[in-house]
Amino acid sequence: MNMFGIVVIGAVIVLFLVMGCYFLTGKGGFLVAGYNTKSAKNKAKYDERALCRSVGWVMIAVTFCLMLLCVAMSFDISWLLNCAIGLMIAIVIGYVIYANTGNRFRKSADAEASANDGTDDSSSLNPKRTSTVTIVITIAVCAAIGVMLFFGEKEPAVHVFGDNIRIDAMYGLTVDFSDVEEVSLIEESMEDIGVGTRVNGYGGAGEALKGHFKSKDLGRTLLFIRSESSPTIRIARDGEDDIYISFRDGERTEKLYREMSAAVSPK
Repeated sequence: MNMFGIVVIGAVIVLFLVMGCYFLTGKGGFLVAGYNTKSAKNKAKYDERALCRSVGWVMIAVTFCLMLLCVAMSFDISWLLNCAIGLMIAIVIGYVIYANTGNRFRKSADAEASANDGTDDSSSLNPKRTSTVTIVITIAVCAAIGVMLFFGEKEPAVHVFGDNIRIDAMYGLTVDFSDVEEVSLIEESMEDIGVGTRVNGYGGAGEALKGHFKSKDLGRTLLFIRSESSPTIRIARDGEDDIYISFRDGERTEKLYREMSAAVSPK
């Protein structure tokens, strides 16, 4: 993940951490829909401090998940990425169920009175409503998934410098010329060559494939390709997985190959 993605997720982490700490003080009830729209009389039936603190702990839990997400995307740990997203979704769904069942946060002394006051206010926060914070968390989860898909589908930026090749992308890396055995151009697409199975990488709904794959014919590979695009660049490395690169635009792939060939000295 590049610096922009890290900054975006970092900003969300800071926002959630600040909001979580604020709610943990027992304040912030004005942010909770279904509670902030109640009359003062009905608000008095609830433990606002307990409600806000519960929201605070949820915010802190989601902040932790976002930190895991940032680490996973920075160090290309796909299993941690999936765990972080799954955990965030579970937290959001779990809290919605918890907050809207069992008369949560309702003061026990008002239970009998509320049954006789003629008002339709028997549930903790009205199951037809969700808290503003829950909506924000849901948006954050969707945003995090969106960031992952954006950088996963985005074509890599490949730079050839004086003594190395830098690939800026999800699972990107820098390859020293001294580690390169050969740079070749294969006329087929990676789909024709044989992608194999994903070991630790990205494979979205589109043709973009990034990360570590393994096939019977090629062994372990590191892909930055569009599976149906041709030609394909192969960078053979000494003692490391071969790297394959292709862009949607075949002419761009050929141009990069010529640039690499001119820069990499034969071993």
